[in-house]
Amino acid sequence: MQFDVFFAECNTPIETVQNTSTELKDAMSNFKRACSVAGVTSSAKASLEECIDGLKQLIRTDDDEDALEVIIALFGVINKCSCSYLRNLLISVH
Repeated sequence: MQFDVFFAECNTPIETVQNTSTELKDAMSNFKRACSVAGVTSSAKASLEECIDGLKQLIRTDDDEDALEVIIALFGVINKCSCSYLRNLLISVH
């Protein structure tokens, strides 16, 4: 009987972790795809580090109009996801 109570108490936190992990995976995939579509990286399979490095390089260029256009496109994709982790990560890049 004690195991039933223990498992019941653990069920909600386990579901929360599972849902958060799924949301993060989806958000990362969307972010990488958005980086590829926007020309920040050459592939949707690029690593997170490659995406961030590409954004940093773009932000540091003299062509502010292109940088702004890419960042607006990326924020459009990121705002569609509910994962605040990825939003905060992109904001910290700037």
